[in-house]
Amino acid sequence: MKKTLLILLFLSGLAKLVAAQDFANGNVTSEDLDMKKYAKDTSAHAVVLQEYGSSRINVANDDNIKLMFEYHVKIKIFDNKGFDNATVAIKIRNNDDNSYSDEIENITGTTYYKDENGQIQKVEFDPKKVYKTRDYKYESTSKFTMPGLRKGCIIEYKYKTTSPFFLDRFRSWEFQSDIPKVYSEYETHIPGHYTYNAILRGKLKLTKNKADIERGCFSTHGANSDCSNMVYGMADIPAFVEEDYMTAPKNFISAISFDLVQHINPYTGATVRATTDWKNIDYSLKDEQGFGGQL
Repeated sequence: MKKTLLILLFLSGLAKLVAAQDFANGNVTSEDLDMKKYAKDTSAHAVVLQEYGSSRINVANDDNIKLMFEYHVKIKIFDNKGFDNATVAIKIRNNDDNSYSDEIENITGTTYYKDENGQIQKVEFDPKKVYKTRDYKYESTSKFTMPGLRKGCIIEYKYKTTSPFFLDRFRSWEFQSDIPKVYSEYETHIPGHYTYNAILRGKLKLTKNKADIERGCFSTHGANSDCSNMVYGMADIPAFVEEDYMTAPKNFISAISFDLVQHINPYTGATVRATTDWKNIDYSLKDEQGFGGQL
C-alpha cells in the first residue's frame, strides 16, 4: 500500500519550528536494563527503544550542496539471538571514477549493562574498528559491531553521513524492521529550491505528522530560500514478518520515501523537472539510440 502524503513546495506563511529533536544521548535507566521481555512482543530477541533520523539539504564544508543525514538509535538486547542487531552496515555510494562519494563521520557508540553488583557499567565503541568493503563499482559498505555484548545489555550508537546524490536519492526511512520498535521518528529539512513527493507505504499509520517552515535555512552564492521542516513519527511498531509468496518484502514494510518532482538550480535559476508524463517518456524512448534508434 502506498499513499502520497504531500508535495514539498516552496511554502509561505508564518514561520515556526516543528517540535522535534534528537533524544538525549546516554539516558539509560536501571529499569531499561532490568527489562526481561518486551511486553508487546514477548518473542522478540531485541527491541528498539528509541530511533531518530534527520536529513537536511545544505551547503557542506567543501561549498557543495549535499544531503546531511544524522542517525541515532538505542536498542535493548534480550538474548544471544539479539546480538545480530549490534552489527551495523552502512551503504556508501560513489560515482564512476570515485571522484566523489558518500562520507561517514562521527560514529560513536556505547554498550550499557549491569555488573554482578547491580551497578550500571558501559563500554565505549572504538571508532578505529570500522571496516570498509567494496561491494561493486558504485557501492561500498562500512561495517562495525558494538562492543561488550551480553544478555540484557543496551546498545546506543550515532553517526552522520553527507551525500552528493540527494537529487535522485533523498534518504528514505523504514519505520519497520525485523525487530519491534517502541518509537521511531524521522525529520527532514528541504529548501524551497527542491520539490519532492513524500510517499508512505505499508499498512501502519503515522502517529506524528507535522509540517512547518524554517526561515532562511538555505543560502549559497546569493541564492536564499526557506525550508519545509517535516516530522514523521510512529509508535508501537511491530516487527515486520515476511510472508510466504511475498513478491518484494520491501514494498510492504512501513516506510516513507521521497521522489524528486523538480528543482530550481540555485546558481542559474533554471527549473528542471524530474518527473515526466507519458508523452515525454514516449519521445525519450524513440529518441534513445539504444532503443528507438534500433527500431
